[in-house]
Amino acid sequence: RDREDQLWFNLERIGLGKYTPQKDELETYSNLRFKDLISLRAVNCALELADELWVGAAYESIINVFHKQGNDISLHRSIDLYQYADDIGIPRQLFSDSKKNLWVGTTRGVMYKKQREEQFYRIADIDGDIVAIAEDHKGKIWIATKDHGIYQIDSQRSWKPTKRIGQQTAGLHSDQIETMDADTQGNLWVGTKDNRLLSFHIASEQIEEYANALLFSSNQILHVVCLDSTVWVSTTRNVYKLFPADKRIFEYSTSDGVPVNMFTKGAYTANKQ
Repeated sequence: RDREDQLWFNLERIGLGKYTPQKDELETYSNLRFKDLISLRAVNCALELADELWVGAAYESIINVFHKQGNDISLHRSIDLYQYADDIGIPRQLFSDSKKNLWVGTTRGVMYKKQREEQFYRIADIDGDIVAIAEDHKGKIWIATKDHGIYQIDSQRSWKPTKRIGQQTAGLHSDQIETMDADTQGNLWVGTKDNRLLSFHIASEQIEEYANALLFSSNQILHVVCLDSTVWVSTTRNVYKLFPADKRIFEYSTSDGVPVNMFTKGAYTANKQ
């Protein structure tokens, strides 16, 4: 979702697409103007930075950067992450922090680019598939991995991991993370592979379980998003709204007017402004 409320997405067998809700218009790019740009035929992620649209390829280590001009885009440059780190994998997550640094989560680690710099740097000691990147209320960056737990990064001095939570953390007991986000109250919200929704209080390092497979049943947790005083959770078939203060949880499905009955990984957007 960009500042014009346009939705950018990957369309099966087509690649990069854009939907404009105000006009109910759908536009695709890889099969028209950019038909020779193979890395655009399947994409994993997209992020608007200033007047640019950054798009990560689904099967290559390439990020294509487009200039946005009104409702049009033009290719500005293509970045191959292999130029900066060997065997870095494929980009899966793009995240801009409060200092305008760019973070790239890949299938094999994490890279970052400081504001106003072109150089990408790899974060040492973090391997594996990155499933989420978030910034907490104190500006610390947290990296969630598919099989290696969650890392905290010092993005102000060392740019290295300073803390890890996972299998050995009381209450978490798992390195397999599906999703993660940070709220404004000093908590991380974590969805695990075994379908538990947990909060991790950063200061006290205490974990509390809010929901598990008894609620989600066979529906796998896909994403957790913190908005104001609520936490939203999507699963393969339902959406949940949680009020942490009193632990109320509301479930939404097709019977409540949700127009689809199945969700996929990455198929969401959130306006946190």
